[in-house]
Amino acid sequence: MPRLVSKILQSILVVPFGAIVFTLIAALTEELLPWQYARRSAVMTGGGTWLFMIVYWTALWRSYVLWTRYRTYRTLASGVLCAGAGAAVGYFSAPLWGLIIASGLGGGGAAFAWMGWTTVIWRQTREEAGAAAPVACPVCGYNLSGLKHTTCPECGASLTLEQLLSRQRSEEVRSLKS
Repeated sequence: MPRLVSKILQSILVVPFGAIVFTLIAALTEELLPWQYARRSAVMTGGGTWLFMIVYWTALWRSYVLWTRYRTYRTLASGVLCAGAGAAVGYFSAPLWGLIIASGLGGGGAAFAWMGWTTVIWRQTREEAGAAAPVACPVCGYNLSGLKHTTCPECGASLTLEQLLSRQRSEEVRSLKS
């Protein structure tokens, strides 16, 4: 199974793992804290679930992201904004649905919103994608990235797009096996 497929399957597991963490924190805080601290228990449950989910997501995808100052800043800023929005959702939904439901909506909603933002923030730019995957001439090895035609300017080989793509795919397979 390719690494990317494995990562996608692992990212789907954030939902059941988040639900397990939510349930464990809720059970522990309800058991350990007196009933007077129900609001604190709800904040700990929602916040703990949010924290687990963002740590899991970041640990899962950190090696696939080209970390720049811009991406790091935007990731942190979106985390703070989503945490604030989640706290507001939890606070205003508590009178309607109770503390446990509100903490799940706030913590889980904030985590899912943040994960959605990271898919936009962490996305490769065109320049990064072009720099990350150079296309080489199969005859002489000349870098053909950025050219508008499939004739190698170095050796003059006239290539088809199929030849270029098959060579690139075979090199990707070799790099995955090593």
